[in-house]
Amino acid sequence: MFHVYFLLNIAKPNGKTMKQVMQDYDGLCGVPPQRMKESLQREVALIHSSYNFPNLYNHIGLPCPSTEALYASLRNAVRNSFAKRYTVEPRPVPVVFPPPPPRYSYWGGY
Repeated sequence: MFHVYFLLNIAKPNGKTMKQVMQDYDGLCGVPPQRMKESLQREVALIHSSYNFPNLYNHIGLPCPSTEALYASLRNAVRNSFAKRYTVEPRPVPVVFPPPPPRYSYWGGY
């Protein structure tokens, strides 16, 4: 959701051309105006309050896929991440147990 908001409102707002966007950035010396910062902060808070996928899809104006389609999409994203080596398969961590404490001998001592 952040990417959608950023692209539509910060990177290229209101259908401006790239030339216009660059002129705005140059004119502000790369510092966003206060209203833009406040708008971004409100949007981030709204994104964080969206606690499920139907809310997220609704917020960006897309129909929410079925549960099965969503799971398939997420599984595919993980596969792509592994294929592109963004993520590595977790390796099992060897578990080392400490030696058991000595037992008390019935005949005395340990």
